[in-house]
Amino acid sequence: MVFLLVSVAVFNLAAIVIPKNISWIEIYGTILITIVLHLLIDTFLDLKYNFYGYFDKGVDAGTLIFTFGIYPAVNIIVVNLYSYLRGLLSKVIFIIVLTIFALCYEVALLNVDIFYHNEWKLWYSAVIYPLLLILLFLNRKFLKRIVN
Repeated sequence: MVFLLVSVAVFNLAAIVIPKNISWIEIYGTILITIVLHLLIDTFLDLKYNFYGYFDKGVDAGTLIFTFGIYPAVNIIVVNLYSYLRGLLSKVIFIIVLTIFALCYEVALLNVDIFYHNEWKLWYSAVIYPLLLILLFLNRKFLKRIVN
């Protein structure tokens, strides 16, 4: 649990102090889509199919730490950093680096018994993370169009 609370503090501090290259509506939209996707995906893959989970099997209040403490902050950082990138190659490299980071973080969570796999395999995450990142970046593009 210490690892998780330190993660919350570090990610949220970073999300607050980094120079912002995104608007408040992009921040707000990123937070909303992050929470909705997390709850939607985990409702099925965690609760219905029991592929993986946080802490103990079933509904666990500790999962809310991820919902509100980790995912919004990390995704604000990611979307903000992405906004500085130009060119397809730099964006592809960014997605690869983020996927590697996410996989390493997932392994760390597995090692400290905060996260567990049942039917889920780490390579599933390696496939899903880039898709989720692309969806996040498309959401930012959509938000920018709405605002303009």
